[in-house]
Amino acid sequence: MPRAVWTGVIAFGLVNVPVKLYTAVQERSVKFHQREQETGSRIRYRRVSEDTGEEVPNERIARAYELEDGRYVTIEDHELEAAAPESVRTIAVEEFVDVADVDPRYFNRTYYAGPSGDAAGRPYALLVRAMEESGRAAVGRLVLRSKEHLVLARPVEGRLTLHTMHFADEVVAPTSIEAPSIEPEQRELAAATQLIDAWTEEWEPTRHEDRYREHLLQVIDQKVRGEEIAAAPTAEEPSGVIDLVAALQESARRQGSPPPQAEAGEASADESPPLEERSRDELYELAQTRQLPGRSRMTKEQLIEALRAAEEPHHAKSA
Repeated sequence: MPRAVWTGVIAFGLVNVPVKLYTAVQERSVKFHQREQETGSRIRYRRVSEDTGEEVPNERIARAYELEDGRYVTIEDHELEAAAPESVRTIAVEEFVDVADVDPRYFNRTYYAGPSGDAAGRPYALLVRAMEESGRAAVGRLVLRSKEHLVLARPVEGRLTLHTMHFADEVVAPTSIEAPSIEPEQRELAAATQLIDAWTEEWEPTRHEDRYREHLLQVIDQKVRGEEIAAAPTAEEPSGVIDLVAALQESARRQGSPPPQAEAGEASADESPPLEERSRDELYELAQTRQLPGRSRMTKEQLIEALRAAEEPHHAKSA
């Protein structure tokens, strides 16, 4: 069971539902430390005065807010506390809304809200089931780490998922970005729609891996083994599209062609470039379709070897 980051109640009318919040997203980015190249000594940052260059201790550092005219106003700790929201342990539901009406731009961080204690089971189950039946999400406010957040709670797989939300004045209107006033031709629209249809799949998040992180871990593993790291190839500049319809139709045709592992109507090997002529990214995507284990840490040569080994049973079966 993960550690709860907040404990309190969801106030649903006169019913209080004791809940605990758990982090729903775990970042898995690769983290680096900065070290001096010659000695390996860790690099540290210190707070220094812009005028003197001398280090300033924490007790001499004050908070200051910059005004529009460039002046600063200093805010003391007790003055900051006066503006802090009351530290309450209640998420008071202010309203219910249709989930489909909430623009995803307003979502910020995601948490799971689970029942807190045995007595919370019945009211928690009631709230979740009622929200499932109505198709509604609850909107309220939560004080978390001395800051008040607008939150939205919705049922997901029999549990409450809670999102902290951006306030309306924090979301930039799309009208701030210039949009072309060009009306697409009907044949262009038909070709684009055909391409969208060819690419349409049911959403399955496990299909989309963090390829950059996997490639970076592979580079680190190669470095540990003392292997030489090959420079990344220079990306080709995309050519300008001359005929939109022709480009869209060709894209749809390629998308509609059978994948390499398909048995019925499979394209012959002569129509595909040899494995050696493909980039590592192309080989990785092919290995992903074949569900080859350990593919994320393989070099280009290892991917080629593994793909060939995977083809042998297939060809033997076909024979």
